[in-house]
Amino acid sequence: MTIQIKSIQINKLGPLESLNLDLGMLNLIYGHNETGKTFLVEFLLQSIFSHSKEWNLRDTSCEGSVLIQGIRPETISFSPISKRKIEDYWEESDIGLPNNMARLLVVKGGELALSADTPGGVNRAVLKTALTSQALIDQILGAIPVTVQKASLENLKIKGKNQGQIKEHNQLFSELQDIKSLFDQIETKYSQGPARQIELQCAELEESLTEQNLAKRHLAFCLGEKLKEIKAKRKALADDSLDNLRDYIRDHSTLNNEIKSLNKIISKSQEVSKQYTWLESAIDVWEDNSLDDKGKPSWIIGLAGTTILAAGFIAIVTQYFLSSLDLFWPGAAITILGFGLSLFYGIKLLRWTTMVDDANERKIIQVDFEDKFGRSASGLTDLKAQKNKLQEIHLSRKRDQENIIKKSLQLEREKLAVENFFLDITEDRVNEKDWEKRLQELKKQSADLDQQANELAVQQSRLNIIEEKYLSAPAANDYDSETVYSLEESLQKLKKDLSTYHNDLETLKARACERTGDEVSTPWPDVFYHLKILISEVEKSYKALTAELIAKIGLTEILTQLQAEEDQKIKRDINAPEVADLLQSLTGKYQQLDLINDQLYVHDQYRQYSLSDLSTGAREQVQLALRLGIAARVSGGSPLFLILDDAFQHSDWNRRESLIQGTIDLVQSGWQVLYLSMDDHIRDLFLKKAKPVLKRKFKYFILD
Repeated sequence: MTIQIKSIQINKLGPLESLNLDLGMLNLIYGHNETGKTFLVEFLLQSIFSHSKEWNLRDTSCEGSVLIQGIRPETISFSPISKRKIEDYWEESDIGLPNNMARLLVVKGGELALSADTPGGVNRAVLKTALTSQALIDQILGAIPVTVQKASLENLKIKGKNQGQIKEHNQLFSELQDIKSLFDQIETKYSQGPARQIELQCAELEESLTEQNLAKRHLAFCLGEKLKEIKAKRKALADDSLDNLRDYIRDHSTLNNEIKSLNKIISKSQEVSKQYTWLESAIDVWEDNSLDDKGKPSWIIGLAGTTILAAGFIAIVTQYFLSSLDLFWPGAAITILGFGLSLFYGIKLLRWTTMVDDANERKIIQVDFEDKFGRSASGLTDLKAQKNKLQEIHLSRKRDQENIIKKSLQLEREKLAVENFFLDITEDRVNEKDWEKRLQELKKQSADLDQQANELAVQQSRLNIIEEKYLSAPAANDYDSETVYSLEESLQKLKKDLSTYHNDLETLKARACERTGDEVSTPWPDVFYHLKILISEVEKSYKALTAELIAKIGLTEILTQLQAEEDQKIKRDINAPEVADLLQSLTGKYQQLDLINDQLYVHDQYRQYSLSDLSTGAREQVQLALRLGIAARVSGGSPLFLILDDAFQHSDWNRRESLIQGTIDLVQSGWQVLYLSMDDHIRDLFLKKAKPVLKRKFKYFILD
């Protein structure tokens, strides 16, 4: 898939305040000096490529992005601050393009040279990096010392100059032979002699003593664990805990007796409390229904009202017939008064007739009162008087009931506390009737545990093992003090016999200690063991170095062969059709390239020229052709994009037309080109040649 730059967006980059370019296949970006052309090229380098720092660019702090299509199905945005660059996507997509493609795809400031510090601008190293794996071969060979590269393998022996690793290899061989010779002498005089046999017997006895010591430490551990277990049980049966348990049991019994006593008192006052409750209810009913005010109204009120009303009416009538008398207003007043009394009587009588049921309720209360207390109650005053008489007894009973509730709750707490004490100590629940008996059993158990703990402590003290030396793992045998005494006695006798043989071995031992770094006082078995380890280490180092040298010698032979093959590949690739056609097209003269030693040569029809001997214009044309050709070669034919910053400015006017035509041909083959220029002639040539041919694929931008 063609990889192309789709668009460029920039905000505040140098003199460029804002720039938004939607690109085509051939893009001419024209601008005079100080219009931001160089800033734009550096922005593209820093946004797209990860190796942009090799160009010694200025810091870019602008806002902007470059959109590239063709790497993935979706368009990818790049910017100077984006962490991932185009090389990362090439590696993920397994495209296989080299990581230094920026040097091929970008020409900055007309610098067409691929290697600025090299005569001709191109050398073997640049071509190796772009076209072969030779850079890796050189890196591998660089890690192999020259002395080893010149060494050889003859009859399974390494031959070479006695320097570096070869010298180290020879020294290891001599050291290994000396140590093996010393080991053979020791084995003859020591390992196979009587001293060695006695030492083996001593080792067996010491091993047995060690096993007994392990058994002793394990026994101390077991006693310690058992003592911890007993102390843990004893801690659960602590005197304070048992005393608290005893107090809780006693308090529980006391509360139980108090509750029984209060229950007896309450039973005696139960009837009085019922009477008091009845009186409270009766008083509430009497007061709510106003039973004291609901008797039949007096007939005298009704008679008086009727009489006064008649008198007033007569006075008014008399005034009508005897107008000389002034009786109207007194008659009216008397009539109103009589009417009011008659109305009051009527209302009272009506209420009395509608509340006959309330009168029956009062009668029921009076009858019940007489049944309960043996006397009648005329009204609310008698009910309240009897209630006050019974109130103290009722309140006392209520207080006793509340006290019983509180004491019952406390009793439950005491019971729960006792049960929890037993549960913590015995991990079992104990019935209330068995509390005292179980408490006595726990006290006896506590005393037994104290006795067991004392006995275990005595046994531990006899072993004389500190706790840090305890051993939890079981030993092979049980500890026996008599066995230990017998082993120590035998070991002492054997060591006495061994001392007579050691005098003859001191010189040999001193040589061995000099090799191993041990003190002369180190036991023979340790010295012998360390010497065997030393032989193993030296032999391992010798074999490892031998293998390394053989591998390096073989690798050098292979890499040297590959080096020759890679040089042929470079020569073949720089004359591939992609490169040769561009070379002929852009230069109009040169037809072939050749790599001799580290110099690049070009051939015309008659002779060859070193690239460094060409004129600047001709050399840059070759460099451009080589750059474009290599890019096309390594991309496998998949078109990419080129960023050319006045790449043709040093070419003469006649060759500029060939260069621009070559650029048009490159675009028509699928490549995208961004050409930035401040040259009016180059601009006019592009407009004249590219625009009619490419039409919409050609875009022209001006930087103000």
